Amino acid sequence: MTNAAALAANPKGSAHPARSAAVGMIVGFDLVGRAVAMATVIFAGTLAAGAAAGTMLMVMASLLATVSMVATGRSNWPVIGAVQQAPFAVLLPFFFALSALPATPEATFTANATAFALLGLTSVLTGVAMLALAYLRLDRMIRLMPYPVSAGFLAATGALLMLAAIIGALPAADRNLAALVSVSPSTHSPLFLTLGFGLVLGLAYRLLRERGLVFAIIGGIALFYTVLSAKGIDLPEARALGLLPYSPQGISAVAPSPAMLAAIDWDFVRAALPNILAAAMISVLGLALNLTGIELALRRDLDTARTLKVSGVTNIALGAVGGTIGYPSSTTTITAQDMGANHKALAFGVIGMLTVGFFLVGDIIAFVPGFLSSGLLLYIGAGILARWFVWQRPRQTLPDWLLAGAIVLISVLFGVLEAIAVGVLAASMIFAFSYGRLPVVTQISDLSARRSAVDRGPAETRRLDRQAGQVVTLRLDGFLFFGSTEQLVAEIRTLLATRHDVRIVILDFQRVRGVDSAALAALGKVEHLAEARGAQVVIAAARPEVAEALDRQGLALPGTPALVRAGTADEALASAEERILATPPQADEETAQSALTAILGDAAITDALMALMTRRSIRAGDRIITHGQTTGEIYLIDEGRLGIYAPLADGKMLRVRSLRAGALVGEIASYTGLARTADVVAEVDSTVYVVDPAELESAMAGTPELAAWHKLIAITLAEKLSRTTLMLRDLA
Repeated sequence: MTNAAALAANPKGSAHPARSAAVGMIVGFDLVGRAVAMATVIFAGTLAAGAAAGTMLMVMASLLATVSMVATGRSNWPVIGAVQQAPFAVLLPFFFALSALPATPEATFTANATAFALLGLTSVLTGVAMLALAYLRLDRMIRLMPYPVSAGFLAATGALLMLAAIIGALPAADRNLAALVSVSPSTHSPLFLTLGFGLVLGLAYRLLRERGLVFAIIGGIALFYTVLSAKGIDLPEARALGLLPYSPQGISAVAPSPAMLAAIDWDFVRAALPNILAAAMISVLGLALNLTGIELALRRDLDTARTLKVSGVTNIALGAVGGTIGYPSSTTTITAQDMGANHKALAFGVIGMLTVGFFLVGDIIAFVPGFLSSGLLLYIGAGILARWFVWQRPRQTLPDWLLAGAIVLISVLFGVLEAIAVGVLAASMIFAFSYGRLPVVTQISDLSARRSAVDRGPAETRRLDRQAGQVVTLRLDGFLFFGSTEQLVAEIRTLLATRHDVRIVILDFQRVRGVDSAALAALGKVEHLAEARGAQVVIAAARPEVAEALDRQGLALPGTPALVRAGTADEALASAEERILATPPQADEETAQSALTAILGDAAITDALMALMTRRSIRAGDRIITHGQTTGEIYLIDEGRLGIYAPLADGKMLRVRSLRAGALVGEIASYTGLARTADVVAEVDSTVYVVDPAELESAMAGTPELAAWHKLIAITLAEKLSRTTLMLRDLA
């Protein structure tokens, strides 16, 4: 069982506080080393005067990110925060430009003030973005970016960090790609030492994981100073050779302060603003992917909104003093697990080492070999590139993996902004393609499967059965846009071309959440298709916002018979059924007597039963059955139309069914003895036959043939049950 699995299964059992604290110290040492590596590359040349303060701020980013997560966490297992190198990969060209300025006292102060402004502004904007996402409840949206695009951005920052480490090993005046063409071991030894040490770090990590990095860093420093001593090279000479960080002569160390605000080159900051925004975006995406990794490792969900709030406040505080971005790190958290930490003492070890590093690193950074820092940065960049690109190949389809690779390549050759443009375009295309492939038409049914809530007599029912194919209902789902409406147009085109009996196509919009202009244009195509085939398309149950869009486009308006609108799908079905029954007109209209004869198959029994019924005329609006009553009369409709209305909780009445000539109503309550469940009201002037169950039962005792009445009830109930089942299946 892995440490993560063991922790999830038994978070309190078999805990090892001492080992966890020791692992925490190793992890903390590694985080300090990463801060030194990043600061050494950024604060070189003219920026060297700010190296001590910059390194301390980067250590502080890891420290505050960890403390904030531990202090606000709800789990015994701590989430470790870390300074984030990836977002600043996009800003390194600007730091390199500042480091190459003339090293005069005034230029040094201005350059460092501007560098801290870049770092601070990036952190503040990142924190503001995190808080905005949390408080606007858009926290889950940061996980909606297509994975290959997000992974491509992070992999690109890894490649840029590797490139920065290589270029950063060159003298400040030669920090460009062109200078790499003419490098040689004799003239650019720091570069080759950087490459060699990066390889050593990779081998050390492969053999001993995080412990290997610690041993390699300590061993590298010890070996470096041993060689210097053996060769008789003093510190000034080592700095002149580029082996130790450069310190401008006669220039004091600088740190962020209010006095720096006046010295900031705001034109330079404005020029870097697109890259600053890109760094903030990559930070938010990076946090989302790190949270996912931590959730998988800990086997529990993190409160994304809460983490965004905590990280947002932390980064705003760091940015206010010129600090850098820090937030939960999945790599660091998972590495600690892999090293055997299973107790919250891990956090104390990390925090303790970072605290010590914060107070000491400013004094020792000037003595850390430059190749060691750039080699560590090279190793970090290679790890990011491997994690988010190389190792993703087995987990991604080839097109997704190639897309991530394209983003990496564009970032290196043309810049991060161009890569972001390509990534956003790719994300939009992926969304459109993927969503467009979802079936917008989720169900197709004719009148044999889906009818209106109108009970009809046997003759009309049989006729609708025979002509069921003339009315087809398409149930739609989702958002209609340019990608999905082509499916709809193709479906209707095929339907009208292959089924020549189709007269009416009903588009059930009840589950359509919205439409765009492309969808409205496609509905215009549908109108032309229907008009050419002599058919009619009915848009039913459109939401108010969809109906408004149709009105603006001039679609389904009165006077356009090929494309009409209905309030509900049931209304559209009822209207379509009426059209079928009205043209051509029936030779004989359905009546109570014709309905009974059709079902019982015996005119004599029909006459005998009807002789026991009372004929009653009802005016439009009269109620013949009231909800809650316990009367047992059954009504057989001879002429007109009745409506069944069910009471709602708010006191309103909902029309649930319409009854035509030949239909029965009231039989369920009569046979069960239960109270009436709905009101039955005449919707037009009507005529009904009233059946008194007691009189009918008495007549049956002397005339057994009249028991055929029970057959009528059984057939009626079976038909209603069948229609209800189909309706429920359709609504599922």
